[in-house]
Amino acid sequence: MKLSRKILKFTKPLTYRRGWRRAQRSIFRIPLQPMLAKIDEARVREIQQRYANSTAGYAKYANIEPWLRLNRERVQDLKLHRSEPKRVLDLVWRISAFEPLPNLGQKFDWITAFSTNFYLYHPSKERWGAAEWDFFLGDLQQHLAPGGKIFFGLNPLYSGEYYTPELRDLFISRGADVERERILFENGVRF
Repeated sequence: MKLSRKILKFTKPLTYRRGWRRAQRSIFRIPLQPMLAKIDEARVREIQQRYANSTAGYAKYANIEPWLRLNRERVQDLKLHRSEPKRVLDLVWRISAFEPLPNLGQKFDWITAFSTNFYLYHPSKERWGAAEWDFFLGDLQQHLAPGGKIFFGLNPLYSGEYYTPELRDLFISRGADVERERILFENGVRF
């Protein structure tokens, strides 16, 4: 990265927002050791062996400590460590364009999706457009409890961007705070 580009970052509010989040994580650090101590090491080894030769790339998830560090940051950024217990739906279901999620029998305080790629049409590698996202956001809203929140951590497009300008506008028009890969609906989806 060029020096001029690095210097230019200091003129952007995003730099200070991200820096403040990092500072808060450092000040209010959640220790990893108590969490690591609760992990069944025999079960971890079994999982690591099962996926060691996976061609789908699952083996990387069996390396627990880096993922635990990353998820600790996510918990801190969303301030989940300073709240009462919440009902959280982390999107693991197979998600397809224009198809609603199944009835899960309850409403959730948080709906999250980290490092997402469900909005990618396989195998064509085309991304969802505004119509697909709008349908999906409407469906998610039905699964939120009053006062519920939605958070997406998007994977970058092949160009390095996270969304098109049209999608950014859609997210903002539906009430999201959009910050690079982070899409947060603090008060649910607005229609």
